[in-house]
Amino acid sequence: MTEKYETPLKVFAISTLALSFSNIFGLLGWLNFLCSSDYCVSEDTRLNWLSMFNISNELGWSAPYPEIGIPDFIAISASIVLTIIVFRENWMGYLNLNTPKTVTSVKEEVEISEPEVGLSFSELYNDNTVAKLRDLLKEKNQPVSGNKTVLLERAIECGCFSPEKVIETSETLDVDAVFEAYDANSDGKIEHSEYVAVHKSEVEKGGVSGFIDRLLDDSPELRGQRLWVMFALSVLLVAAMNAYAMVREPELVKIEDLVEHNNEVVSVEGIVLSWVEDPYSSGEDRVNIIIEDDTGVAQLRWYRYGDIPMLGTKVTATGDVIEYNGKIWLQALGGGALSWDAEDIPEAPVIGISTIAANPEDFLGESFTISGYLSKSVDPDATFTALYLGDHPEYGSSDHQMRLIIHSAPGRWLESGQKVEVTAIIQYEQRELRWSIHAEGPEVRKDNAHTPLPTNIGWATYETWSYSSGNLVQLTGIISGDELVSEDGILAACLVNTGDLSSYEGESVEFGGRLLWSTSFGGWCIDASLEGGADLIDVSDAGNLLNMLTSNPADTLEHIANNTHFLISGYAYGSILMSNDGDTSIIIADGVYPNILAKMDAYVPVGKHSGWMEDGQPLVVNVTLNWNSATAEFQLSVHALTLTGDAPDATLFDLTDGAPEWYALNKKTSITGNLVTIDGQTYLQKEGGEQKIKVNVKSNSVGANSAHEGLTLKWTGRLIEVADDATLAHHYVLDEADVTDDDGNGIADDAEDA
Repeated sequence: MTEKYETPLKVFAISTLALSFSNIFGLLGWLNFLCSSDYCVSEDTRLNWLSMFNISNELGWSAPYPEIGIPDFIAISASIVLTIIVFRENWMGYLNLNTPKTVTSVKEEVEISEPEVGLSFSELYNDNTVAKLRDLLKEKNQPVSGNKTVLLERAIECGCFSPEKVIETSETLDVDAVFEAYDANSDGKIEHSEYVAVHKSEVEKGGVSGFIDRLLDDSPELRGQRLWVMFALSVLLVAAMNAYAMVREPELVKIEDLVEHNNEVVSVEGIVLSWVEDPYSSGEDRVNIIIEDDTGVAQLRWYRYGDIPMLGTKVTATGDVIEYNGKIWLQALGGGALSWDAEDIPEAPVIGISTIAANPEDFLGESFTISGYLSKSVDPDATFTALYLGDHPEYGSSDHQMRLIIHSAPGRWLESGQKVEVTAIIQYEQRELRWSIHAEGPEVRKDNAHTPLPTNIGWATYETWSYSSGNLVQLTGIISGDELVSEDGILAACLVNTGDLSSYEGESVEFGGRLLWSTSFGGWCIDASLEGGADLIDVSDAGNLLNMLTSNPADTLEHIANNTHFLISGYAYGSILMSNDGDTSIIIADGVYPNILAKMDAYVPVGKHSGWMEDGQPLVVNVTLNWNSATAEFQLSVHALTLTGDAPDATLFDLTDGAPEWYALNKKTSITGNLVTIDGQTYLQKEGGEQKIKVNVKSNSVGANSAHEGLTLKWTGRLIEVADDATLAHHYVLDEADVTDDDGNGIADDAEDA
């Protein structure tokens, strides 16, 4: 091969070798900026050769050495073989092999030195085939490897030819004769096919052995003619191994062993426990499937997913094992990630609620079909809903009811009191110490033979409307524009999707629709279209997510990156006065003390709420999450805030209990005692005792008039702590204290009872 063709091939060989080794040690990691997926990590700096098309997501990258993949071994091996072939002439020279020099001039005569005691080399070369030389060497018990030149040299050295044929000679190589023998088309170039045609008769055996002989055969005139054949074979070998790596059957492993197969494609076999489409309601074409075998539980994150079987189906899931921040899951893209046979689908017999309630353990691990009535409405887009399935459409009239968890969006409204048929499985909730049945949204089927009745609500129970949020309701009121108002005109509910109501203006009507909360109206609305509008919020969907967010920090960090909005229901923890000139930091808990499992700091912008936020106040907030690196904690940013009920009653405090604890400060507090004045300061003193506390009586309080002098009354105000700069002491004060006068007759209720 001429230098014109050798040089680019040598550069290519060295480049591929350097590239293969560089990738193993992560030196190509600077390309990681191309990875834009949420699961990309900067530590993955090794390219996956078989997934180059996934360079923009986590599937195209892996951790560097000591982790090495099969394609990396193939790339290194192929580049080493190619380098050896390309530089064959160089390393053969280093090993002092007898390799004749290349003839470059057609008319030039080059002297070839024969061995000291040698035969006519060219004559023996032309007279003997490779097979004949190997037979001669076998008779002398000599090695038979190597090309024809090497075999001939070895045969001469071991005396395979008669001594009388040995001659002292120094002959020249006739280049013209070489071209006459090999250049069949007289174009001044000797092609590989021309060389093969001349020497074809030398190979006595055909098949694979003849093909190998032609590859290994080499004449001193035409060294390197087979280099391109060797290169083509190496490329074919690499392609074949890559194809095998792509089509090979993934290893079937136990779920507990997934941690040992990081960044490998494996399969697991188990039972489908649950699945959720678009788990974060972000529009992703993705489903999360929970699969369980006898060793553990795994999650399959399936993008561009296909058909999903019913719960309880035995499936084989195939995907790439991903480990991130201590969590491990299977990840798959496109069809084929989940497979099952017809016999893997459970029978799901129809049974009654009372049958399950009697012996729930008998149904563990089995699928069944059950019918009943829903305790509340379910939004079409709700990806997680907890409610009850009873045996009576009226919640309070059910003899049996079971907690029902719907794990994915049903795609349509499910009404309160709606009769449904559910294909589900049963599980025991250790945290709640109760049994529950689990189903997927599409597996909840309406019984159209039963029509749920709307709930009648009234203005007198306005504070309890949140219990009917999302339900079909009927309300009697007076039409006033696009609102329905109470008889006294104090309360109102907006009406949406109603059409023209001008003909009913000022009339008292019974209006029906879906009760939802409106963020723009700042109150309750009735949607006549029976579908929730974009501005309407089902407060019952404000799931108690605080515990989920605090117990899964890895997922919470993903929510921060995605700027995910959450509708959270909770309670204010501690009383605080809202700021009028900046954000106010409050604490939102998932319950009222002492029934609290999780709480988080939340920052409320100016104008979302004014005055005091009372301890235990139930509320619903629309929030996003932030990470505060200074305090190393997750915090909530409030975008909308709605109070969904009355604040708890004032805390009772007895003066004989001693000084209040710190956590009692700033709360609404009721203290029973007598008003007394000492040295110009008003106190509330324990009846018949000496214990007393300073009190600031609310102006115009009826309890401070002469009619109540000397009476023991219950005073309600805010318990605060005030610093005294003169005595350098702190005093407890019941601020803005007042008595209760519900009937407004100017006499405290306590005094009337007395």
